Amino acid sequence: MSALNSVGFNLENGHQYNHIYVEPPRPAQLSQEPNLSTPRQDVHAATPRSCRRTSSSQASTRSSIVSRSDSDSSVMSAATSASSVSQTSWDINPTNDDGNNLPCEFILLGCEQTFRLEEVEAWISHHEAHFTPHDPPSNSICTICDDPTSRFSDPSDVHRNWRNRMIHISDHLIAGERCLRPDFRMIDYLYKIGKLEKTLYEYNMSYTERPDCSILVAPGFVPPENREKQERASRVVHDQAREDRKRAREKTGRTGGRLSAGRTNKGRS
Repeated sequence: MSALNSVGFNLENGHQYNHIYVEPPRPAQLSQEPNLSTPRQDVHAATPRSCRRTSSSQASTRSSIVSRSDSDSSVMSAATSASSVSQTSWDINPTNDDGNNLPCEFILLGCEQTFRLEEVEAWISHHEAHFTPHDPPSNSICTICDDPTSRFSDPSDVHRNWRNRMIHISDHLIAGERCLRPDFRMIDYLYKIGKLEKTLYEYNMSYTERPDCSILVAPGFVPPENREKQERASRVVHDQAREDRKRAREKTGRTGGRLSAGRTNKGRS
C-alpha cells in the first residue's frame, strides 16, 4: 500500500467538469474501526483546488458547474435540509502527486488508507470492512460520473451490488478520473447503522454543486426602500385645522345664502 502525503488530488472527468472541494472538519472523537487507519490529524485549508485529469502532460481544464442528480427523494430531502447547517464542499481521500493509487472513500470516517492500482480486490475488501458488522448498502451510486447506469441497487445480493459499484469506480480511477463527489445514499446508510455521528452526517450531507443563491429573493419580494415609498404614497394625511376651516367656510356660505334670500323676500313684500 502506498503512503499518503498531504497533496490533494484533483482531476477532470470525461465531461470536463471542474469541481472544488474542501475537506470537512472532523469531530473530536470518531468511532474507530478495527484494523483500519486512524483519523488524520491535519485539516486542509479552505483553498480552492480544481479538478484535472492526471496525465503525463497534466492538461489544464475549464471550469464548469454541474448538478449531482439523485432520484432517491428521501436521501435528497435529508441533503436539502442539512444544507441549512452549512453549504460545505466535500473532499474524499487525497492521493499522491502522480494519482496512481486507489483512495479509501471513507475519509469522512477518518480513514486515509490508499492502495495501488493493481490492488483492486484489497481495496474493495477494505471498504467492506468499514461496514462491519453490517452489510454494505443495497443502494448506492458512482462517486465520479452521473451516467444512469452508475446507480447500483440490488437488495437481493448487497455484496455483489457493492462490488459492482466499486469495480465501476475503480475503472474511473485507473483511467485517471479522480473528481470524486459524495454518495448521499451511502452517507445516509452510514448514519443509519451508527457509523457516522449526526453532526458529521449533516455536514457531509450539506455538500452542494449549486452556485451561490444568496442574491436570489422570493417571488413578490419588495426592497425595504421601495416598501417605504409605497407606504408614503398610500398614506392619508389628516390636517384637522384645515378641515375645521373648510367646514366653517361651508357653514358660513350656507348661512349667508339663507340671510340673503330672506332679505330679498322681505323687500318684495
